[in-house]
Amino acid sequence: MLKYAPYSFSRINSWTQCPRKFRYNYIDRIGNRTSSLALDRGKFIHCLLEHEGDMKKVKASGDFRQVKKSGIMTKEDYIACVQIYKDFTVSKIGKWISNKTPMFNELAIAMDKNLDIQEYNADGVIFRGYIDKVARSEDTLILIDYKTGKYKENMPWDQLMYYGISLFNSMPFDKILMMNVFVEHNKYNKQVLNRSDQKKYQKALLTNIKNIESDTTFVKNETPLCNWCEHQEVCLKEA
Repeated sequence: MLKYAPYSFSRINSWTQCPRKFRYNYIDRIGNRTSSLALDRGKFIHCLLEHEGDMKKVKASGDFRQVKKSGIMTKEDYIACVQIYKDFTVSKIGKWISNKTPMFNELAIAMDKNLDIQEYNADGVIFRGYIDKVARSEDTLILIDYKTGKYKENMPWDQLMYYGISLFNSMPFDKILMMNVFVEHNKYNKQVLNRSDQKKYQKALLTNIKNIESDTTFVKNETPLCNWCEHQEVCLKEA
């Protein structure tokens, strides 16, 4: 039995950035991630994309209720986000995506210890996550992660890679196109995942999980990111 399962990209990434932050978040469970304008705007835009601008479905979603509850966004912020969504749908990349054969919006992924897909809430699941959009183009599966905020030229591929390796086991595709799509900038990054490399990527995921499970010290990793960490105060006291 894994101590910290089910894992997610966020959980693994937290340990990779700073093992002590992982301990605070997932073992000690101190503090809660607070809302901010950037986070709430991102949630709202993701809701619009997931429900293809259908405001009735957007307002019924859990994420939208969280955004409303935080009360950070103004009427002008909501209007601006809707305009960002509308501009994206007519952008070059937005039209390219809409022309592909749709399969899923906000696909829930869960994997067992063999990295086979299971029901999201099934017993024995060791990894869970969501894919913003899944589409296909002929013999290629397309996984899309929508990004809000600043465009980043060099993005890590771990998140979509983790999802892709499980889909190879359940879908007849030998190639997966992974895309980070920056909604506000009409830009994207892309990377191809090949079935021939599946075992290598599976090993990488399982090794990350094994390393976290075997960690007993959760040593602090001091970087410039410490200045933005929600646990900075308690961490400095512990040091």
